[in-house]
Amino acid sequence: MKVSSFISQLRPGWFHLTVHAKPGARSSSLASKPAVTDAALEVRVGAPPTEGKANVELIHFMQMILEQELTRLRTVQQHTLKEGNVETMNCPHEGLSKGGRKKTNIKAKKKNSDAKTECPLKLPDKVRVSIVGGATARHKTLEVAFPGTEEELISVLTSAFMS
Repeated sequence: MKVSSFISQLRPGWFHLTVHAKPGARSSSLASKPAVTDAALEVRVGAPPTEGKANVELIHFMQMILEQELTRLRTVQQHTLKEGNVETMNCPHEGLSKGGRKKTNIKAKKKNSDAKTECPLKLPDKVRVSIVGGATARHKTLEVAFPGTEEELISVLTSAFMS
């Protein structure tokens, strides 16, 4: 399911974000709350647009907020999960069929309850951000390696705006 127009998923855990950078701000921050209808994520960049300083700051800022908010999201998820479902934290896609529907196989779950669950999808192990387009323009395309779903990514960006 497509969550936002400024995020496109390349493959599980890899996304392109369309960003409208606004260099020269006092400090780096999200300029507005991310909305589904936004064509680009508005980001104020606390560096001047000279000699690539704004690009370096944009990458640093985006990586920092994604890591911080992902850690916060995972902490909240851990506290809300029941003890029997803790292993699903390791794989956000566990138990989903190709169509995105939940699989229910009670016998298999009971049979394999003692076995460690491996994630069938290869997600990135940590957040990484790089510019792949628009290095000299205000509209940029960032490639983001994010160990989660598109829904979690938009949730993390929304949380970053709120805090």
